[in-house]
Amino acid sequence: MSTLDVGITAFWQLGSTADSVGSNTLTNNSSVSFANDGPVVGLKCATFSGTNWLSIADNAALSNNASITIAGW
Repeated sequence: MSTLDVGITAFWQLGSTADSVGSNTLTNNSSVSFANDGPVVGLKCATFSGTNWLSIADNAALSNNASITIAGW
């Protein structure tokens, strides 16, 4: 296990709505499209347009007073 994995609650690679480390699956609202073949080999892509969004219901595992990190490229 790498240092980045320690204490992680959820991890979405955005090749789908699945949580890679837990059971925190996202809800796909208004058909966000996913692709596993971005401009770089192996890159996961999510395409948002208009009123598309991803969400998750209120969840005690994700509702805490600890630090949160969000990253995107």
